[in-house]
Amino acid sequence: MDLFRKGVHPLEVDYLTTSQNLADTRIKAYVERPASHAERWSDHAPVAAEFDCDTN
Repeated sequence: MDLFRKGVHPLEVDYLTTSQNLADTRIKAYVERPASHAERWSDHAPVAAEFDCDTN
């Protein structure tokens, strides 16, 4: 089914991959979403993550 031609524009969520060691330091991860459809920058939703990489 061609959703784009039917007027349905799905949001494609990007993803991150990490090693297990880095994943264990994850503080949070989230999908960035604009406030409204009109403010979308593309059909992709970037994924962001924060890690605690303090080496002390």
